[in-house]
Amino acid sequence: MLRSSLVRIVAVGATIAALVSCAPKPDPSLVGPTSAVPAGSAITITGHGWGTANSGCATTVSAKAFVSGISPYGAIDLPRSTVDSVGNFQSAWQTPDVSESMKWTIEVTQACNGSSTLVRSIVIELNIR
Repeated sequence: MLRSSLVRIVAVGATIAALVSCAPKPDPSLVGPTSAVPAGSAITITGHGWGTANSGCATTVSAKAFVSGISPYGAIDLPRSTVDSVGNFQSAWQTPDVSESMKWTIEVTQACNGSSTLVRSIVIELNIR
């Protein structure tokens, strides 16, 4: 009788492990301004479908903004944003007052399951005022 109880416990444990490993993987996206914005203005970046604590991901995302290639502007770390229980977040950024129009990349990252990182980026254009 003890032997059959152990077999059932092992079988239940295997079922739980299988359910955890079949959890849906996050498929994140970013939304930002779709047209050029004046330098020095505030913008909002919105994320959808990012990992949640239940899917094994960090509850915050990191973001940085930079100009690709040669630029007098360095990378700017944006404030960390909290991901809600369904994988959404919003991040506000006060854009720099630049001296020429240029395209900036905003890259957002989130650590998941200790060994993988979700990364998405969008490009926005800043125009001089």
